[in-house]
Amino acid sequence: MSRSGRLLYEAVHSELRDRIVNGTWSAGSRIPSEQELSHEFEVSRITINRALQMLAWEGIVERRPGRGTFVSQESTQKTRNNLGDPDISPNLQNPQGLIQVDNPASPLIGFITTALYATAFVEGIEEEIRKCGAILAVGLSSGDPVREAHLLQQFSTNRVDGIILCPSNGEEYSNELLTLRLRDYPVLLLDKFLPGLTLPYVTGNNEMDSYLLTQFLFQKGHRTIAFCSTPIKHTVTLEARLAGHERAYSESRMARDPSLVLTVPHELQLNSEAVQQLLGPFLRQHSTVSAILVASNALARSVYLALQALQIKVPEAMSLACFDVTSLPHDSWNPTRIEYDEYAMGQLAGQMIVSMIQSSLNEPTVVFNGTLVEGSTTRLVLTPEGAASEETLSKNSPF
Repeated sequence: MSRSGRLLYEAVHSELRDRIVNGTWSAGSRIPSEQELSHEFEVSRITINRALQMLAWEGIVERRPGRGTFVSQESTQKTRNNLGDPDISPNLQNPQGLIQVDNPASPLIGFITTALYATAFVEGIEEEIRKCGAILAVGLSSGDPVREAHLLQQFSTNRVDGIILCPSNGEEYSNELLTLRLRDYPVLLLDKFLPGLTLPYVTGNNEMDSYLLTQFLFQKGHRTIAFCSTPIKHTVTLEARLAGHERAYSESRMARDPSLVLTVPHELQLNSEAVQQLLGPFLRQHSTVSAILVASNALARSVYLALQALQIKVPEAMSLACFDVTSLPHDSWNPTRIEYDEYAMGQLAGQMIVSMIQSSLNEPTVVFNGTLVEGSTTRLVLTPEGAASEETLSKNSPF
C-alpha cells in the first residue's frame, strides 16, 4: 500500500468502507482478521486496528471480543447514504467521555509530561503533528509514577493513536508501560530513555554535556566543584550527568572528593529556605568548594537564592552552573548553563510518533547535544582554589 498522502490507517479505513458499500461484505458477515488484513495491506496490525476502530465508531462494524469484527446489520444503507465522501465524518465522543473530536479521521496523539514548564516541547510537537491534521492531548503526571500509569491506560484505551511520554523517575517501570511495549503500541520517550526497555526516544546528551560544563569550570580555574542534585539513583538523566562530571575529573587527572555531592530531596528542591538549611553545613564542611554544578534549573534557582541568604555572593565568592533553563525570570537570574533546543526536540518527537503510527519509523533513537551558554553566575577565580572563605561562610549564617 502506498505510504503517500493520507495516513496509512485512513487509506485502509477508506478501502474497508468501500468494500462494505459495494457489497463485498454484507450485513452480519465477519470480515477478515487483523492478521489477515495486515498481510493483505502490508501494514502493521496497529494500523489495521486503528482503521477498524474508526469503522466501529461510525457504527459500520461491530467488534466482538474473541469472535472478530462483523459488518453491523444497519450499516450498509447508512454507509451508502452518509459516508460516500471520505472527508465527511460524524461528531464522535469516546465511550468514557474523556476526549471529544470532530473528525475521527484526525489522529490523536497524547503527550504525558511530568510538568508543564517545558512549553517548547508542546509547541514543537504541535507544530509537527498539525501537518498531518493530528490533535494533541496533554496529560500531567506531576512526576507521580501511579498517575503516569493511569494516564497511559486512559490514553491508550480512548482513541489516542500514539503517546509521547516524558517518564517520571522510579526504580521500576509501570506494568502499563510494559504492556504497551508488548502490544507494540506506539510510545515514544522524550527527554530521557529507560534502560532495558527498547522504546524509541529523543533526549539530550546528558553525560557529554555535563562533561563539557565541568571542563568549562576547570577552564575558569575551579578545581573543587560540588555536584548538587535531587536523588540520583534510578534516575537515568541524573546518573548520566554525574557520570559526565566524574569523567571530566578523571580525564583531567585531578583528584575528586566523592563526598562533594549534595542531595536535596525532591519535595524540597523548590524551597530555597530548606535548601539553605542543607547547603550551609555542606559548604562549611567543604570550605574549598569554589563552584557548584547543579543538575537541574529548578534546583539551581533554589541554590542561588540559598547562597544569597547565606551572604555568599555569586559569582564573586561562588560560581554556579546548571542544566535545563527553558526561560529566565525577570530578575538577575542568568545562570551559566547547558540549554537544549526543546522546540526542535519536540518537533522531532512529533515526526517520530507519526512515523510510528504509520509503521514507518527508521531512526529509533536521537540524542541532542546541548549548547553551553555563559551567564552571569561564573567567573575566573583569583586564587588557586578560589574558595569562599570561612569568614564569608560564617558571617551572618544562621548555623
